[in-house]
Amino acid sequence: MKFKELLMLASTPMLMTGIVYAAKYQEAPELAQLVKSGKLPAVEERLPDNPVVVGPGREVALDDLPNWEVGKYGGEFRSISHLSDYDWNLRDAVNEGFLSTPAHKAGPIEANIAEEFDINDDYSVFYFKLRKGLKWSDGAPVSTEDIRFTYEEVIKNKEITPTPHYRFRSGCKPDGKLAKLEIIDDLAFRITYEKGCGRLMKHFGASQVWGAQYNDWMQPSHVLKKYHPDHASKAEIQRLLKEKGYNDDEWVRLFKDIHVEWYEIPRKVTAGYPNLGPWIRVESSPELIVMERNPYYFKIDTAGNQLPYVDRYVSVQVADAENIPLKVIGGEVNFHRDLIEHDKVPLLKKNEKNGNYRVYTNLVYHNAPVAMMFNYNNPDKNWQKVVYQKEFRLAVNMAINNQAIIDSQF
Repeated sequence: MKFKELLMLASTPMLMTGIVYAAKYQEAPELAQLVKSGKLPAVEERLPDNPVVVGPGREVALDDLPNWEVGKYGGEFRSISHLSDYDWNLRDAVNEGFLSTPAHKAGPIEANIAEEFDINDDYSVFYFKLRKGLKWSDGAPVSTEDIRFTYEEVIKNKEITPTPHYRFRSGCKPDGKLAKLEIIDDLAFRITYEKGCGRLMKHFGASQVWGAQYNDWMQPSHVLKKYHPDHASKAEIQRLLKEKGYNDDEWVRLFKDIHVEWYEIPRKVTAGYPNLGPWIRVESSPELIVMERNPYYFKIDTAGNQLPYVDRYVSVQVADAENIPLKVIGGEVNFHRDLIEHDKVPLLKKNEKNGNYRVYTNLVYHNAPVAMMFNYNNPDKNWQKVVYQKEFRLAVNMAINNQAIIDSQF
């Protein structure tokens, strides 16, 4: 079964309007100024040939956002975190996969970074075709060379990746055979597993709010090759090692300083590292994490406005989680999702009017307050024999007294 975004758009009237545009798109005023001054290409040159159209039901299900409308440019999100140089809100805000579903929903599955996709019935063969004209946040073109380099020279390089994750292995097993990558052309590629696994769908972006980042499989090769001995000269790598104060044989350490995993994107060390999300990390003071609009973001709304609407995403850094409610009440935060302790909710609700904010308790299903996960990467064969059995995991789940947890915690 082959999926093409054009067909998917045509099947949904509200999105059909998104494929009939005038030649000119609209962009944020601050980007328009950069174009006018010659510091940035025109928006038509920055967008892919076929941008993702965001309208009612795309990204957020209609039931969760029934009054969707075209937005306006400007402003900033202000979140808060007591985690050092980190904020889950910002991490998830820039999450993009090859595929996409509305948040917290299993479907519909739509094309995202990939313009076309085809997945066989047992989830062992995945075909993707990238969007023509897609660009990294620094303006460099995206191609299957980024896919090839990431898999063949990073994931399969035993010095960089001693133990590749199960998402790269047959049957999603830690001891499974590594998948085969076939580069078809500059945009199309195919991944084949000896044995399929439905869990792979979430790693490609289906029904996943976080952890489905494209950069498991695709990193900006034009940046990383400068630090890889198969592409950079020995003299250049030695020069870079000396700059860092590293030993002559520590090229892997140097490479990992530059290489960014999906969960590291909000950190200061990633400032300037190309990505495909709506915002990119920039230099900032230690009291703030700042991410600014990606001028090459590949999505538009139904009126042809390049997204995102919001100029920047900022996280206020505090030393202790106890300080979070007071910052919210004091007006320093305008959009927050995590790290609110349940016993602080009454205080926040009481001060909604004075603080000019609203607390939504109907979104609590976003994260389970307590989650238990088995370690599928444990190499112990006895452990694997037990934990890999679905019946065992179901039995453990049935043995948990959920009502007792609810009564004691909530």
